Amino acid sequence: MTFNVLYWIYKILKYWHLFVAAIVVAAGMAYLKNQYWMPVYRTVSTVKIEQPHRQIHNPLISYQSYNLLNKAIDRLGVGAEIYEKTTFKQISRYKNAAIEIFENYTDAASYVMEFNIRGLTDSTYAISCPGSNRRQALQLTGTYGELLIHPLFVLTVQQTDLFKNHPHYNYYFRFLKKEALLQAYRENLQFKGWEEGDSVIEISLTGKIAERDIDFLHALNDQFLNDRLNRENIVAERLINFIDNLLKTTKDSLDISDSVLTAHQEKNDFPEETQTFRMNGEWSEQDMENAALKYHRDYFNFLLNSLNKNATGETLLTPSLVGIEHTQLSILVSEYNDLIFQQNEYDERDPLWVKNRKQLNDVKMRLLKILKTIPHSPTEAGNTVNLKASYTYLQQKKEEIQEKMLSHAPDNVLPGDTRVVTVINTHKLFETYIMYMLIGL
Repeated sequence: MTFNVLYWIYKILKYWHLFVAAIVVAAGMAYLKNQYWMPVYRTVSTVKIEQPHRQIHNPLISYQSYNLLNKAIDRLGVGAEIYEKTTFKQISRYKNAAIEIFENYTDAASYVMEFNIRGLTDSTYAISCPGSNRRQALQLTGTYGELLIHPLFVLTVQQTDLFKNHPHYNYYFRFLKKEALLQAYRENLQFKGWEEGDSVIEISLTGKIAERDIDFLHALNDQFLNDRLNRENIVAERLINFIDNLLKTTKDSLDISDSVLTAHQEKNDFPEETQTFRMNGEWSEQDMENAALKYHRDYFNFLLNSLNKNATGETLLTPSLVGIEHTQLSILVSEYNDLIFQQNEYDERDPLWVKNRKQLNDVKMRLLKILKTIPHSPTEAGNTVNLKASYTYLQQKKEEIQEKMLSHAPDNVLPGDTRVVTVINTHKLFETYIMYMLIGL
């Protein structure tokens, strides 16, 4: 069967008024359908992390952690979502309302309810909610700035700068369940950049309330920076304690050797000038090389002991942090620290916890295998250590580490712009018109 073009041209010309009517009706229906359309925004934030070497954690693990998202939502401080209703849709009034609602307590039943709030006078407002088979209708009157107490909630309503222009507002609001909001953000966040070797992380979020998404990403970046700072402070403290313990041990050994030397001098009546104790003396190149070797061995022993007794889920000091170059060991210690951080995110009943634990034990075994192949005392390496030179070396190392920690911001984290990039669903408007046109024809 062939398509007869002339036949259809004849039909259109003969019944043109019906075709026009169908197009008009279809366009009208599409227009009404599009009134329900709500824009979905894509919001993007960038963070640049300049690291000369890999530090404690992969930042993507931190950004996707439950604890960080939980803190970011707390910083956001959104307890109730305020919006207006039109004939076709509801319009968010986030940071653009005549009032703010601060919740102190919310009953579980309140999360599935929609409340109406209206301005009555300059000092009072009314909250209402229609009844159902299970509950009576709600009618309450409150005063701005004062607690409103009800079995369903305890809240305070405050006026904003917009109140003077809209004292008789008519809004609706719902209480936001923190766990649901956290899960929605966690599923919606997308990351790009770090795993491809780039120092810039792009964090994107899609949602219908762009202003809230921008504030959330700001809160997420701020909390990430604070957590990073806290972790680095803890690591810095552990690092200095590690050096201080070595200094104390070396100083104790020096005190013992000096006591023995003094006793020997007194016994044999040697003159005091023969004692050459100079804590900050100038030592030979060989003395300092041996001191550096001892420092390395002390670190490897420290790492070995930490692994053998690490039952608290504590991260390890990476070789680069203590000023030691050992590529294979650095990679494994960083991998171990990432897994420790992930483990703290899981419950023991979670299958991911079991998988993480298996990976952690595997990395631990590989670390122990490497550490056991390294000589763990200067005598094993065939070197004699001058304790005074070692003490001098440790003092210099401590000064270097302290100077390095003060010379730059933690991990050199540089938050970038946070902005709405595009509306991702505008094509839906066009698709609706096309669909209705085809139905009409």
